[in-house]
Amino acid sequence: MAYCSRLSPDQKEKVSMSSALSKSIVQINALIHESEAEIFSDFSEVPEILFNTKLLESIFKSLIEYSIIHTPAQRKPAIDIFSYQENDENILLIKDNSDGSIMRKLSGPQATTEKTNNIDSDILTFNALKLQIEQLGGHLEIMANSSVGSSIKVRF
Repeated sequence: MAYCSRLSPDQKEKVSMSSALSKSIVQINALIHESEAEIFSDFSEVPEILFNTKLLESIFKSLIEYSIIHTPAQRKPAIDIFSYQENDENILLIKDNSDGSIMRKLSGPQATTEKTNNIDSDILTFNALKLQIEQLGGHLEIMANSSVGSSIKVRF
């Protein structure tokens, strides 16, 4: 995250989506195995993007971890990750079956009744990722529904 905080728009490179996902999965393999999470991916339409490798890896790792940890006990964690083109934009879509709790907080109104000394580290992580995505010219859209899961769409 410290590396990503120093990124500037001119630090983009060609990034393989599948390679970035594979590196992220290796970092949290024990969690994935223990939870019996299923991760499906399809990058056939957009296999590479002009972005930052470490940031994309961080996005994948953070979202997969979040999804697994926040999936209700009666559900087996499942994550769909795919890329496609829409209106001349490259899109990365990540869908999961988590409870969507953090995602609802991020996509909802910014007003909160929590004290400032009681900050949720997941919210800080996702806000930092959102800012970095925007700093590199991307746009993040979040949708969450506790009975279905959450969807994160990144437009590049």
